[in-house]
Amino acid sequence: MSDAAALVPDQEEFWNRWHETRREDPDPVHPEFRQRFQALLPEPSGSAILEIGCGQGADAFAFGAAGYRVDATDVAENAIRAARVALPDALAGKVSLRRVDATGPLPFADGRYAAVYAYLSLHYFDDATTRDVFAEICRVLRPAGLFGFTVKSVNDRLYGLGDRIGPDMYCRDGHVRHFFSQPYARRLLRGWKVLSMVERQGSYVGARGIDTFLAVIARRPGE
Repeated sequence: MSDAAALVPDQEEFWNRWHETRREDPDPVHPEFRQRFQALLPEPSGSAILEIGCGQGADAFAFGAAGYRVDATDVAENAIRAARVALPDALAGKVSLRRVDATGPLPFADGRYAAVYAYLSLHYFDDATTRDVFAEICRVLRPAGLFGFTVKSVNDRLYGLGDRIGPDMYCRDGHVRHFFSQPYARRLLRGWKVLSMVERQGSYVGARGIDTFLAVIARRPGE
């Protein structure tokens, strides 16, 4: 085990503890990004969305209420458990909740989804793993499918704090964060059509500062 790896606690365990003791507290960027993403989606009929890192289900429920079929996934079983408790009866046939580790092959068929959505769930992995995750997202998307994600920016107030475990990657109080620059995000999306890539700022209730996010919407290659 490398010295950097030794500094990283088990992240699945970290998020299970987090969801066991806390309810989600969305920042102002969250609903704004979801609404911008949803405005670009195709009509709900025949369109399925994959959510990576669904947490306790707020986005999945919003997409389901708009008529979309949603496969909502998270690595933390406690997040999925909380989402199942909160799932409105009216959405039981629209929203499927299951534990999935996004760092492995996704258990879904090629080209299954019209869209993939990931809010603050893709900035926890080293570069090689991040590239594998993006390749899997490309695989499960239809040609010209929509991909929306937000990640921590290198301009965030927490950048550089904690133990450095890789390029632009730090572990602070057990929490791993891989901070993205715009050039890095564009390299990950080489060949994609980037529709928007902007920095947004917001603050969680009770936070002691302003967070900076990189918000990206892109289309998979293909017609």
